[in-house]
Order: sequence, then C-alpha cells, then structure tokens
Amino acid sequence: MANQFLVKETMDAMRNLSTTEIDGLKGNNPTYAGVQLLGYYEKGDTPAPIIYYLAPTAPDPGADDGGSVIATGNIKLIHDFKKCIHVSYFGIIGNKTDDYTNKIKSLLMAQAENTTFKFSGRYKVSSTLNVLKLGTKIIGDDILFEFTGDYNSKFISVEADNFSVHGATFDAMDKQLKDCFIHLTDNIKNPSITNCIFKNAVGVKSGTSNDQQYGILVSPYGVTNFLIDQCQFSNIKNDNTGTYSAVGILKGFCGGIYISDARVDAAHPNAKEQTDFVTGNISNCKFSDIITKLTDGLSQSEYTSYNDADGIRFYGGSKAQNCDVNIDNCYFKNVGKRAIKISYMGNVKVNNISVEADGLQYQMISLIKINKGTSVKGVRYYGKGTNVQIAFQSDDGGDILLEDVIVDGCEVFYEINPSFQSAGSEIRNILIKDIVVKNLFRRGILSNNGYAKIARNIVLENIYMEADPTRNSVQALNAAFGWQENEVFIKNFRTKNCDVRVDGGMFNIDGLHITIDNPNFLGSTNPLGNSANVAWRKFNHILDLGDNSSNRDSVPIFTSNTSITRTPVATNITIDIQGISASYFDAAIVGSDLSINDRKELVNFNRDRLKVQNVTYKYAAHLPAPLRAAIIFEGSFLHITDIKLDTESGMFVNTLEGNTAKTGIFISDVFNLTQTALDNPVVRTNRIINSKICNVFSRGIGLYPVVSLGSGSSGNTISEIVGNATPFSVELLGSQPNTRVYNVFNQTDSYNARGTTLQRPTTSLVGQEYFDTTLNRPVWWNGSIWVDGKQYAASPDTAADPSNTYTPSEVQAILAELRDLKAKLRSAGILAI
Repeated sequence: MANQFLVKETMDAMRNLSTTEIDGLKGNNPTYAGVQLLGYYEKGDTPAPIIYYLAPTAPDPGADDGGSVIATGNIKLIHDFKKCIHVSYFGIIGNKTDDYTNKIKSLLMAQAENTTFKFSGRYKVSSTLNVLKLGTKIIGDDILFEFTGDYNSKFISVEADNFSVHGATFDAMDKQLKDCFIHLTDNIKNPSITNCIFKNAVGVKSGTSNDQQYGILVSPYGVTNFLIDQCQFSNIKNDNTGTYSAVGILKGFCGGIYISDARVDAAHPNAKEQTDFVTGNISNCKFSDIITKLTDGLSQSEYTSYNDADGIRFYGGSKAQNCDVNIDNCYFKNVGKRAIKISYMGNVKVNNISVEADGLQYQMISLIKINKGTSVKGVRYYGKGTNVQIAFQSDDGGDILLEDVIVDGCEVFYEINPSFQSAGSEIRNILIKDIVVKNLFRRGILSNNGYAKIARNIVLENIYMEADPTRNSVQALNAAFGWQENEVFIKNFRTKNCDVRVDGGMFNIDGLHITIDNPNFLGSTNPLGNSANVAWRKFNHILDLGDNSSNRDSVPIFTSNTSITRTPVATNITIDIQGISASYFDAAIVGSDLSINDRKELVNFNRDRLKVQNVTYKYAAHLPAPLRAAIIFEGSFLHITDIKLDTESGMFVNTLEGNTAKTGIFISDVFNLTQTALDNPVVRTNRIINSKICNVFSRGIGLYPVVSLGSGSSGNTISEIVGNATPFSVELLGSQPNTRVYNVFNQTDSYNARGTTLQRPTTSLVGQEYFDTTLNRPVWWNGSIWVDGKQYAASPDTAADPSNTYTPSEVQAILAELRDLKAKLRSAGILAI
C-alpha cells in the first residue's frame, strides 16, 4: 500500500489532515507514500498536482513557508522544488484581486540562492520587493505586475548578484513610483532584465522629492555586466502642468533607463567616489512616449529648461564618471528631450539606433548628447516634418566617433559646447564621418558658447548637408573650435544651399563641394557662432577659410601660436552657384535668422601660409560693384594653383589689411572658362611684393586685363598670361620696380614672344619680355626702348680727344678704357678669359 498517495484538493485541506491520515503517513510501512495536492485555494489553480512527503524529524526542515514546508498536526510535509518554483504553489495566484506583495517578499527571502521563480498572470504589487538572494530569477508566461502602492515604493530593488527577470510587464497604473520600476543597486554583478515592458508611470509632486520616473535605475557604483535586452519603455511621464507647473516644484526627470545616483554630486551629504566602473549592455529596446508634460505656450528656452525626458540617460557628476556600456539596436519614438544623454560619464558605445518624432507637444531637444569617449555608429532620425533642435551635442573632452548618421530635419546637426571647460581645456580626436543631413534649419557643425583653448585632430569625412528649402540663411559648417589652436581635417564634404566657414590655426581640406540653387539664399552673417565680439561677426561668405580678415579691430582670434609655421591646405573645392538672392549683396538685408550684415562676399580664403589647389567656381551672373571678385585671398605666403573660374568675375588677392603689402604669393594655372564679358580682371591684387603669377588663361572678353597688379607692388614675376579680345593682358598700376613680365599673349595683339631684332613688337607694357633670336637672348621693354639683358650701363670716355702728342696721363686713360672694355667683353662671354 506504500505506493498509494493521499489526495487533497486544496492547501487548506492538506493543512488539516485527520489523525488517521497523519498516522497513515508514518511508520516503516505507511499507508500513504505521500500527499498529492491538486490545487492551492481550489482544485486546478496550480499548473499541475505535486507530491508532498513526510519530513524527517531531524534535521528539522524549517518553519512552514506556505509552499515547500507545510505543518499539519504533529508532522511536516515537504516538497523539493529543486530551485525552480511556480509561485502558485506558495499561494500566489495570478489574475486575482488579492494583494500578494507580502507573500512574494516572504517567498523571495525564504528560498535558497539561485532559485527561479515562475509567475503566470496578473499580480498586484503595493510595496518594494527586495531581492537579497544570489541568483534570483523571475520568469513566466504573460506576467503582469500592477502597481498599487504610493510614491515611497517601486517594484523591485535588486541587492544581490546574478539577478534576472524575463518576460514580465510592469504597469505603474499611472501612479508615481519611488524613482523607478527596478533599481540595480551598488556593486551587484551580472543582473539581467530581458523581454520586459515598463509602462504608465506619472510623476507628480505629492509631498516628496521622489518625482523622477525611470524604468530602470542603474547605480554607477560597481554594477557590472548588466544586460537590458528586448525591453519596452512606454508612457513614462512627469506632469509639470496645472497645479504642478510652478518652476522648481517638479524636476521633471523621467526616462527609460538612468545610469546615475544622487551621490555622484559633490554637494550631496553622502557623496561617494566611484571605485569600480559600471559596465553592461542595452540592446534591442524600444522607448516611446517618454515625456515631461508642460504647460502650453512656453518659449524655446523655457521648454528646453523644464523638459527632462530622456530615453537613456547617463550622469556621472563629479564622483562617478567612468563606465563601459554598449547600446545596440534601439528604437526611440516621441521621447521628449533626448533619445540618449551622456553627461560627465565616458566610454559609451552606441550602435544602430532609430529615432522618430511625431506630434510631440514641444520640439525634441537632441538625439544624443555625447560625452568624452563616446562612439556613435548608425543613427537614423525621422522627424516627419518636425525638426529636432540639436541632433548631437557634446560638452567636453574628445575621443568621440560619430559615424553613419542620417538625419531628416534638425536646427543644428552637431554642436560642441566647450563653455563648460576650464581656460586650459582641450578638445581632441573627434571623427565625424558618413553623415547625411536633410532639411537643415540653421547650423550644421559648429562650436557654440565660446571655444576650447585647443581643438586638435577634428576630422570631418564624407558628409552631405542640405538646407531646409524654406530657409534662406543656413550654415553647414563653422569649424572654429579652439581659440589658440584649431586643427581640422575635412574630406569629401558636400553642402546644398548652406555656407561654410573653416577657421583657426591649421586645417586640411580635401574635397569640399558647395551648391547654391535657392533663389532666396541670403547666407549667414553670424559665422562665428555666438562670439561676443561683434567685429568678428561681420563677414558673409558662401565659403570662408582663414583667420586674419580685414575689418577686425583686434589681433585675429584664431591665430595658432603653437603651429604658426604649419601650412593649411585646401584642395579639390567646387563652388557651384546656380541661384542666389540679389539681396545677398545688399548690406541692409539680413537672413531669416541673423542680425549683422555689413560685408558680403562669395568666397574668402583668409589667412597667411595657405595652400589652395584645384578650385572650381561657377556663377553665371555679374557680381555687383564694388565686389567684382568671385574669390578673395587675404594673406601672405599663399600657394594658389589650378583655379577654374566659370564666371564673369575673377579673383582678388590681398585686401591690404592694415595697409600692409603681402609677400610670398604664388599663383599658377588659373583658367577663366566663360566666353562672355568679364566684370573684373581674372587675377587682381592690391600691393604685393616678391610674388609670382603665371599660367593664367582667360576666354572672357571685355574691358579688363587678365592680370592687374595694384600700385606699389614690386619684385614680382608675371609670365604665361593668355587673354581673349581684351585691350591688354597685364596691367601694372603705378611704379612697380623690379617687376618682370614675359610670355604675355592676347588674341587682339600681333605680339609674338620671339623673333629677330628687326621683328621686335610694339608694346606699352613695361617689363614685357621678348626673346631676340639675333642676339640669342631675351630683351625687355623699359617703357621707351628694349633693354638687352647682357648690356651694361654706358661708360663715359675718359681719354682726351686725339692729338699729335699724348701726355702720360692721356695714355693711362686710354689704357683704362681698353681694360674696361675687355672686362665687359669677358663678362659677356665674347672675349676669352
């Protein structure tokens, strides 16, 4: 008979066995091998019947825990769940109206380490469940935890290693939690939260500061190897409207995941230094409708300040700034402020995220706020007609990678804010590559609120930026990041209906293509961002490269003291102007976003020691006076080669900054391709010295020369100049000593650059060179005669007129003249030495 089981339908029945039934379980030959339990409160309310056996008296199995140890009469019955417990066997039944919070707490506390708890159905939770046992696991089918507590509680506080929860939905029921749904506390290892849903939390001020609402709060103090995967965070909000709208009453912080702690701030009474990194992975998660509810009608500055809804937020304060966290394959929809904020906490890697905004109360502030050591790859933003305010921004540091990004609709693409830096701050090693930005509203990449002291190794590669078609003043790039040293490398940067500024001590450009085809384009009159010095914000160019402009009232701000001898290089540049507002050149008219506008040019290369090569400029219309220059170069020691001008205007070198002549300028291979009338020389300068202009070709016609050198120039060489139906090809204004001009051609001239002495041409150009084949050497026109390069200054006769007799002194004078003649003949190579 020992293989027979006593069958009971409910736990209550098993607890109340008769004396006969109890005796039937005892002895060496018991009547019953055990008790089969068919349900807890009623038959069938547990997954399956289970068997309880008589417990030995020694060792004592422990107190009645409502599930694995049951006391009945003078005996105890036990069931070994082998560390895998369905909670219904402990009287925790899903889909009931009962609050089983205390039962769950007891169960979690009573069981051994590394126990798995399985839930099925809906459960009410009225206070915090504390996980204190190593390896606690919560799993189940269609688990739903509903919060019925107050703002002093959360769902779960994890205080032991190797915790995991899988497949659960946590519904705050539009109540306010104490900070979060799940809290991963200090120093826990290997927590795992997978396939969970966190929803419907609303923070309001109810006599407590616990108004921040997050799905998961991760301590920055030693939480290592955490995993948050396949989770959803939705409808998590803070209400800052109505009776809660007073500024300062509600912090407004809410979000999906928050990696921080109040103790990270030095001012906190229990401030704590970080001794171990926080490490982990966030993957395949969805964040939606995470919003700070605000009063309608706020200004941009107000809603930016009061809105603190982030999908994922990192904040290290001054005490906990180290982490190693990966974020992969996440989706954000209608997150009020930022998809991801990384502040004062470095070494975060973001890969493959998508962000969508549709019908938010206020404009989304940014996609990702980036901190030192952040890597971001693979970002897609779909605004559906809504612009994000700043797609990416960083406050400090460097070692930043931003790659493979598509943004459709933003006011600013990337903003570096070094205003939080000290006077000796540095921004280093920023790589921004493979970027597509459409519907850019104001600025592309820029520094704002001041500059760091040193910005070094800033690399921008394979970037396309296109302005919003309704905007007439958009700037794609303002690469002025360091006030003492600014090192920028640009490769394959393309823009449409945007202007570009690259400023500072050192830059290297290889591939810059600017297209303007907006007939309303007015350009940007604030190229230096928010600089307080108005005199440095007067310039308006489609392209502006350099740092020593005229019209500045002080030493140029961006001169690099440490790299002053380095040569910035700008190569492979195309400026294609297909349409532009006629008001662009009117100093009284400003763009839609701008305020200062007293100087307008199209292209300006503006610094010393600059190498410019392979520039193509296209603009079919005339430029209005007094500009009359497609490209302006300002500075000394310029190397300018391979310039193609498909325009009726030329290029202008040196604006006489400080009324000082420029020197060391080399210009070669300049081609004007238009066949219409020119409105200016192809190359025109102010006062330059010791410079060379060669290989300049013009197909244009009109009243202007091909090359014109300003008055006061000297020591220059001009050669290989070819004009087309212009009155003359080279113009030298004023006296220009030591200037050499040769090989100048014009289709209206009969000029031939070489021939016999008898074939010497007629010319009015002082310095014009002609190779005399009779003499086999060049000669030059000095304004009245051709000067032989081998001729010397005339020697006056020193000997007396011939007579019948000569005095000794007369003989000596004749000998002196003969010796002088012989010396000149030897110097000329006619008389052997």
